[in-house]
Amino acid sequence: MSKHAFVFPGQGAQFSGMGKQLYESSAEARELFEQANEILGFRISDIMFDGSEEDLRQTRVTQPAVFLHSYVAYKVLATAEPQMVAGHSLGEFTALVANKCLSFKDGLYLVKARARAMQHATEREPGTMAAILGLDDKIVEQVCDAIEEVVVAANYNCPGQLVISGSVKGIEEACVKLCHTGMPGVPKCGSTCGAQAGRNKNQPDSPADGPRTLDTKCTSHDSRWRQPLYRMWPRQSAARAGIKN
Repeated sequence: MSKHAFVFPGQGAQFSGMGKQLYESSAEARELFEQANEILGFRISDIMFDGSEEDLRQTRVTQPAVFLHSYVAYKVLATAEPQMVAGHSLGEFTALVANKCLSFKDGLYLVKARARAMQHATEREPGTMAAILGLDDKIVEQVCDAIEEVVVAANYNCPGQLVISGSVKGIEEACVKLCHTGMPGVPKCGSTCGAQAGRNKNQPDSPADGPRTLDTKCTSHDSRWRQPLYRMWPRQSAARAGIKN
């Protein structure tokens, strides 16, 4: 018997036109999109379907858009019941809703609050990110630690791919040092070092982003948490967090 796992993406998976085909072909999808428009207080569906990449890059839009698209796709397209769910960063909210731990409405309210807090933080303290490819994690960490500006290892995506984030000046300095460090095993600039700066001030994975206090008016609106139906692997520990009854 086949087993199925559903893994939901995080911020960065957005694209112009996302969800439009689902909206046009499914009554269930249309109902979820319209419910989301009402909860968010603006027509996010219009931005998802026809907005520019810049429109979709704003954190207050990006996070609910990715959450909504992922959950609608799951509801409309899934042909089998999962035995396990997981999500990357923002995608954990989708996994929690798919796992019946949260209702769609409660999950979207939390994502709305999270996105608003992160948008505010990045506007107060603009930052950026860079993907470092092909270098040992320890070397990247050492270079970051030696920089006076705020620069930290933010996402350990996989062996040989580490995302750093921090102030714009700090990330620029880190990229230069990582490509010119001259340490054994570190490629010189222009080879496979892969220090790629993602110039996006709305990427919220750094201490440079400032405080992330959620608006309690939005997050304490009687959200109901339930026992999970399926196994779930949280990204923090990768330890199994739920077993189907």
